[in-house]
Amino acid sequence: MKITEARIKELLKNPPEKKRAYIRDTSQNHFYIFVYQGKKGTTVNYLHLSKRVGKKSIGRYPEVSLREARQRCREIYLESQPRRKGQTLLSVVEKWLESEEARWSPATLKQYKRLPRVLERTPLARMAIEKISKSDIYDAIKLKARTAPTEARSEYWMLTQVFKFAYRQEIIDSDPMGRISKRDFAEFVSLQPRERVLSKTELQRLLIIAKDYTVVKRVWIWFLVLTGCRTEIRNAKWSGWDQKQATLTYQAKGKGQGQPFFHTLPLTQILSGRLSRLPQDHEKIFRGLGDPADLLALVRPRVNVLHRWVWHDLRRSHWTGIAGLGCPPHIVKRIRGDSVDRIEATYNRHQYLEEAREWLNRWSGHLLHREHKYSPEFGRATEAGHIEDIEKGQV
Repeated sequence: MKITEARIKELLKNPPEKKRAYIRDTSQNHFYIFVYQGKKGTTVNYLHLSKRVGKKSIGRYPEVSLREARQRCREIYLESQPRRKGQTLLSVVEKWLESEEARWSPATLKQYKRLPRVLERTPLARMAIEKISKSDIYDAIKLKARTAPTEARSEYWMLTQVFKFAYRQEIIDSDPMGRISKRDFAEFVSLQPRERVLSKTELQRLLIIAKDYTVVKRVWIWFLVLTGCRTEIRNAKWSGWDQKQATLTYQAKGKGQGQPFFHTLPLTQILSGRLSRLPQDHEKIFRGLGDPADLLALVRPRVNVLHRWVWHDLRRSHWTGIAGLGCPPHIVKRIRGDSVDRIEATYNRHQYLEEAREWLNRWSGHLLHREHKYSPEFGRATEAGHIEDIEKGQV
């Protein structure tokens, strides 16, 4: 249990049945209190217990305050331990992941193991962890937030957990993240809910820009824009593609204790045609896609230089746009793979595949066709009045 002033006072009034009792503090390593019932009454002493030091008295309550005793216990331990200096931030991250591995579900562990890649691209990665200051952390996250606000949030959360772990393991003497709050980053990290909705022109520009990248990245971008699916579609496998039914089943997200949730996405003729042109030499459809954050950093300034957006904003833009065409909400949820009401999930087993496919066709037609045959924003590529003409028969 955690030792507090109130707990000590309670033990003095109601001591344990044993004449001598050692009580360990769960919030600090090697810190104990010794409760002794003698002829003159009950006394409480602070102790440091460890294999290297053994048993060492710190003082008696209340002559020594609890705060002073905790500090002295930590000093005793640091004096007895060889200093573990020179460990880089990434090495401590690996130790943190190993220590938490047994507590996390497989899906959570897989997600967190991707986080070191976020730190690898920061100047903090190769620094000795005891030399990292609050200003270093502030500058690193501020630099990341300029191009990737989503990664900056992940970086902030991960550094908070890693420095807490390093402090508990006594790798560092003080936690620099303990003096940093979210308010310090609010001015350049979007910690508030995102409200970005891309316009029709921006979505059309994104579809045109996709032709400048590899065929896998090209098709992946088209899927995000035309279906509003999650980025987890990058895990889709060829075994989930049913060409006869024109559907694609993939693991959309983890649910509960790592249990997979599979979503069946109805495909339009446009998307089926693009899938058929991808190489099928691997079980994954989007093999070679790479990190979506790296692709976002390349695409985002070409779509709109003034406004920041992330891949997840395409889902909001898709729902807003297709709802504007008159699509019912329950069809939009079916397309996106969102959870439905418990009663509806229990009694309504209709999949709405054909209805969803019809509205996806309408949404695709809304984006791919324009009323005007020429637009200065798209140049000669739009003279024919159809976005697909820019690809000249290629994906």
